[in-house]
Amino acid sequence: MTRTRAAALAAMASLSLAASAGAQRPAAAPDPRLPASVPAPDTADVLDIDLLTIGQGDHVWEKFGHNAIVVTDRRAGTSIAWNWGVFDFNQPRFVARFLAGNTLYRMDGYPTDASIDFYKSINRTVWIQRLALSAHYKRKLRDLILENARPANREYQYDYFLDNCSTRVRNLLNEATGGGLAGWTRHHYGSDSYLSHTQRLVADNPFTELGVTIALGRRADSTLMLWDEMFVPMKLQQRVRELQVEDGRGGVRLLVASERVLFTANRAAELAHPPRSWPWWLAVGALLGWGIVALARATVRGSRRAQVALAALGAAWLALAGVVGVILILAATMTRHVYWQDNPSAWLLSALGLVSAAAFPHVVMRPRAGTPWQLLAALASLVAFYGMWKLVGGGAAPRVAVIALVMPLHVAVLFALLALRNARHAGSRAGAPAAA
Repeated sequence: MTRTRAAALAAMASLSLAASAGAQRPAAAPDPRLPASVPAPDTADVLDIDLLTIGQGDHVWEKFGHNAIVVTDRRAGTSIAWNWGVFDFNQPRFVARFLAGNTLYRMDGYPTDASIDFYKSINRTVWIQRLALSAHYKRKLRDLILENARPANREYQYDYFLDNCSTRVRNLLNEATGGGLAGWTRHHYGSDSYLSHTQRLVADNPFTELGVTIALGRRADSTLMLWDEMFVPMKLQQRVRELQVEDGRGGVRLLVASERVLFTANRAAELAHPPRSWPWWLAVGALLGWGIVALARATVRGSRRAQVALAALGAAWLALAGVVGVILILAATMTRHVYWQDNPSAWLLSALGLVSAAAFPHVVMRPRAGTPWQLLAALASLVAFYGMWKLVGGGAAPRVAVIALVMPLHVAVLFALLALRNARHAGSRAGAPAAA
């Protein structure tokens, strides 16, 4: 994959939720040699089952971590790490399918040692948890995996929250514990939402964090059950660590018999909570808004250069807001991404910005532009104020960074239009030519 294509896909991921939760293929690992046939049933306890968890990586699609189920057959001398996060950039219509929410992923198995070495080589932390399953459930889990590995069953339609590499592992482990994993996690709330988990995991890239905050709708704001939080591999690791199962003697034991860190990455630790990024975005929004206000004042004083710059800067901002608004509407109505629906960002960054972007230069450059033109130029900013009012009434905290960036610019646009209007009215009353 070329750097250009990788950069383009990373940019798309910023608006489509950072591409994927733990989706990656250990490309450097050799292809596995899957068993020619399902092993004959036996009653001997010759299997070991481990949960392999991989920490964050460098790329957008690696920020959510990754995981795999390791099946070791001591009798056959094999150890395969099975994961459900394999995708292919060269898949036909990959970009179109990705944007529409129809991305196909598949599961695959790789020799365990080669997989671990691969993740070490790209500086990602690796944990392994030995699971204290009975021989019956070990065989059941192995057989379910081998059935899933058949060519007809390997692919699935990926959803970055509801059906990803970690939720597939979660579901299999739930079956292997007789429903024990779901037994309590489906009845207890965590402390985060899909949005807040995403914000904290991509926090090292402020533009990606802002992108996903803009892209996700209200549905992503709800506090999740512990079961749902396990779309993040590191959360699944945590819940498995806490789970108790029957020990076969009338008592209970921890599901995790042992746990080891196989490799510790030299990178910043995963954040426990979303970052407090809004002051930085407020500074950016205030600085750009101050530029619009300063140009409006210079325009009122008669500066032709300021007038041209004001028309260009104001129109550029409104056009950008409008383009993002159009994307949000298309994402909510034309794709399968249900978590893009009911998006309050579509008010702050309204598609009406395209109308305002066309009208704003006309108002700035033509001193006697009529009231209809002035209203059209102000339309997107007035709608943004309505959107902010809705956000404050329905919980603005998850999107405070977007508000901090966007609203100073909308305030500046309205100030500029009002300043020009007042200057023209003052000039008309004095019998002098209108300003600018």
